[in-house]
Amino acid sequence: MMNSSSFIIKNLSDFVKQEKSIVSDEAYEYLAKTIQLANLLLALMGITTNIINIRVFIRQDVINSSTNIGLLALSIFDLLACLCAVSPSSCHFFLYSKSVVGYLTCLTYTNHAAFLAVVFTLCSNWATVYISLERTLCIVFPLKVKLFLRPKRTVIIMMFIFIVFFTIQTIYSGSTSIIWKLNPILNYSLPYFVESSFAKEYLQICSTISNSILNNVATCIVAINTITMVYKLNQIKDWRNKSLNPSSSVSQVTKDNEAPKKEKSFSSKEVDLIKSVMAVSCIFVVCLLMSQIASIAVLVVPGVSMSGYNRNLMLVVYSIRVHFSYINASVNFFFYLRQSSRYKEAFNVVFPRCSRG
Repeated sequence: MMNSSSFIIKNLSDFVKQEKSIVSDEAYEYLAKTIQLANLLLALMGITTNIINIRVFIRQDVINSSTNIGLLALSIFDLLACLCAVSPSSCHFFLYSKSVVGYLTCLTYTNHAAFLAVVFTLCSNWATVYISLERTLCIVFPLKVKLFLRPKRTVIIMMFIFIVFFTIQTIYSGSTSIIWKLNPILNYSLPYFVESSFAKEYLQICSTISNSILNNVATCIVAINTITMVYKLNQIKDWRNKSLNPSSSVSQVTKDNEAPKKEKSFSSKEVDLIKSVMAVSCIFVVCLLMSQIASIAVLVVPGVSMSGYNRNLMLVVYSIRVHFSYINASVNFFFYLRQSSRYKEAFNVVFPRCSRG
């Protein structure tokens, strides 16, 4: 016998199944619970790790480094995204207690929180783009860039990124409302999230631009920057190895000494910072590429849409897409701690008990 939550999933859908769905309603119900539980755990981990990141970056006298300001802003955006993700991910707990009314009510009232999580994720994505680009330019053109990309300009750019995406969300939110009306299936009054015709078209346009253009552009920029940083870092490493190798000939050392000073001017702390940015960039690229599975599914698999017979598959794939964005927002702390000796020193000062453990 079908339980109440499966009944709602089958009957509240506004489409008619013409062919068999790849993901059945029962399978979708199980997968949705599992994915949302994983998303909730990742969001809670992201809240914890990003609070730690913020405290450590502040301890590092962040205002004197444009890159550290960018990393601080990235941690703030990730923290806000994870905070906004907690309530939507918690809604599925109502299904464990078979409370369909509680589940649907929770989803309705947390819609804006879910949209805000997307907004802060986009802010985080473009903060990563800026950080990787800034660090790459500092490696390639160290003197010119350091004069132009000052900490104050970095703050302005991060504020600009936030204002742009938050304004876009505000325009959409202002065209929506929540109304209560009787649900004939449950014979119970429920809140409904209502979009105006403008809001529907506006959201579709914004989603298309974000998924098809912005995410792909961001991925390409960060990937190119990462490759450039790896190449330049290997050049620095080779020069240092040759300089320290006693078997190197005098002519080879002289030739190396004539190398551009910009390849020698990086201290060990700057190299650690480059490695940290490279780690953040690599995580970003991998997670964003994996999240593009949803877009590929829509193009390749028939019936993958909100009104198609593979609607359940679309919901599952998009849930996995969100899952990767939470991974991207949660794990940077572990790479900072491993790659940056300066971050580790500040962490040990802020959390001395952890360092002794």
